[in-house]
Amino acid sequence: MGINRQFFQYNTLAGDTVQNADGVVGAPEVISQISAPAQVGEWNNYSNFSAFAIASSIDELVGNSAVELGYQAGQSISELYSAVADSASGVDANVSQNGLLASPFTLDLATIREMKQQLVSADVLPCKKGMYYGVISPNVLGDIYNATTVNNSIIDNWKHTESGQKKFDEMAGSDQTKEIVLPGTNLLFRQTPFVTKTANFSGTTKTAYRTYVFGNYAMIGVWLQVPGDTIGEPF
Repeated sequence: MGINRQFFQYNTLAGDTVQNADGVVGAPEVISQISAPAQVGEWNNYSNFSAFAIASSIDELVGNSAVELGYQAGQSISELYSAVADSASGVDANVSQNGLLASPFTLDLATIREMKQQLVSADVLPCKKGMYYGVISPNVLGDIYNATTVNNSIIDNWKHTESGQKKFDEMAGSDQTKEIVLPGTNLLFRQTPFVTKTANFSGTTKTAYRTYVFGNYAMIGVWLQVPGDTIGEPF
């Protein structure tokens, strides 16, 4: 706890488009960096059980509780990632793109494409496999599946072939570990209920579910170990 770290990267250099006279030494190029501070913190939890509680329980109390705690750890990581992404607009105002949606505030493929293309135009590199990654609520994904307008309907893209219809049936399932690639976006999504929610969004009675689109280095994870740690790999 309390260990400070500093993350930095070099600023990009503009292209040289002005010629210099032969033999004339011009001004040197200024190499600068941008940085962001970080402080090591810790999140932990535990449970304890009396010998009497274990002996009198009707199920595998310790083992089943460990499963619940494992789920809690995964939920904690998901919510921490959301918190970091939500706060990124304080570093770069372009991160928050609520203005892309107008009433009735339903997300569609066209807006998803625009979100990704904004990253491309800002020279943000893709993640693995040459794709950008995203996190989306199952409710919002359902809106995208149900879209019917031209160039926004997934059914229009997939309904014309047997393999396309099979893919739609597969994607519309409930498996939250499945990687979802929306057509024409070059985006790989994972769905999760643990996204930031905004009640009564924009003066309506609707609840908004935030959708995240990430490029390379959008999130930086640092795995720290000290002597005595028993877990060899990050979960």
